[in-house]
This record gives sequence, structure tokens and C-alpha cells, in this order.
Amino acid sequence: MFPDRATLFAAPYCDAPLYDESMAKVGFWGCNNFYGVDLTALRDDAHSFYFSQPVVGPVSPHTLLATECGYPFDFGSMSAEALRNFTMPLSFSFNAVTPIHGICLWFDTSFPGGTKEIVLSTSPCEPLTHWYQVRCMLKAPLAVGPGHKVTGSLRFEANESRGYNIHMSLTNVNSEVTSTNVIVTQCALHHFQYSTQASAQAYYPQQQQQQQQQPMQWQATQATTDDTGAQATANGGVDGTAHV
Repeated sequence: MFPDRATLFAAPYCDAPLYDESMAKVGFWGCNNFYGVDLTALRDDAHSFYFSQPVVGPVSPHTLLATECGYPFDFGSMSAEALRNFTMPLSFSFNAVTPIHGICLWFDTSFPGGTKEIVLSTSPCEPLTHWYQVRCMLKAPLAVGPGHKVTGSLRFEANESRGYNIHMSLTNVNSEVTSTNVIVTQCALHHFQYSTQASAQAYYPQQQQQQQQQPMQWQATQATTDDTGAQATANGGVDGTAHV
């Protein structure tokens, strides 16, 4: 079977411009006098609709905030039902003050051969492929700080559009704040974004700025001014409050 194995990866990301763009679309439906029509009754539905769209496009590695989690697939032995419905557990540790705007997804897959195995990677750190990466947005950013741990899951349920309904839940263990969303993957409703956007950098407390951070594959770029830290928390404070 080609490919015979694959791994789905998930990592939290921070992208304030993307979040602001989506909230601007929602804001239109908050108008109470659009040529005499009150649109506010549709605002909540618009919020759910825009944030249910997966964002397909290249992701800058510096926007990823923690080491990725992986979920393996063995296509030669697993059942069709195991592909239709599965749950991916998530656990991330953080060493900076930053809002989480959602989860970024990508995959690696392997092709066996007689002399060597070929691995195709769609990682943000590898050459770009036409699969790009996919971002699943939270309805409200989840704030984290140094030493915080976030746990949760992505529950995939196959839908009738040959995609998945992805039930996403993230909880900051330290603040006990939870943020959730349901993402619906179907080609007609994808949000395609083919150019990366600059995002606010994570803010490290002064004492951590003086230390050499332990290397990890997805470490947010260190901020160097207090103003950058204020920008990073614009959409989520360190008090554990998730803001919409």
C-alpha cells in the first residue's frame, strides 16, 4: 500500500492578524442598522460559521508556540472505522506569555521501497507542498504564560462532504480556562490564505530573557521589548481570561 504509514501533527499557533481578519468579518453582522435592517440576530451564527472554516495555506514556523503532538496511522492494518472516527490527545508546555489562536495541522507520510523508504513531509519547516498546512481557529484566544501546560483533544468525525467535523478543546491547566470550537472540513468552505502574515511575538519575562532557552523544534521567537509583550497579549491576557 502506498503510502503505508502516516503521522498527523498538531501544534498551537499565535496569529493575531488572522484572528483579527476573521473577527472583522463577524463584526459586519453586529450592525443594527444596515440600510434599515438589524443584522445583530445573525452575529452569533456568523461567528460560528467563519471560525468553523479551516484556514489552508503556508504557516510561518515562528508562529508555532510549542513542540508538536503526533498521531500515527498504519494504513495496512487499521480499519475504515478507525479512520472515520478518532480522537487525538493534545498536551503542550509553554515558556512565554502569548495567546493561543488555534491549532496548526500537518502530516508526514511514508512510501516503502525495496532499497529505501521515501518520506513526504508537509511540515512548516520543510519545502512547501500543495497540501500547505491547515489551521483550526479557536473562537476565543486562550492565554498562557511561562510554565503553563495546556491539555485537550481533537476529535475527528467523518462528515458527508468527504471531510471531518473536528471537535477541538483546549484547557489551560494552570488557569483552568477552556476554549473550544468545531471545525468543518469541506472544500467549498475552506479559508484559503496563500501568503503568511506577520504575527505578534511571544513575550518572555526578563529573567528568562537572560537565559539560554532549551532548544525545541517549535519555539516562539523571543521578544526583546515590553511593547512586544503588550502586543502579544492584546487578544488574551495572562489573567486566564479568554477575550473575543
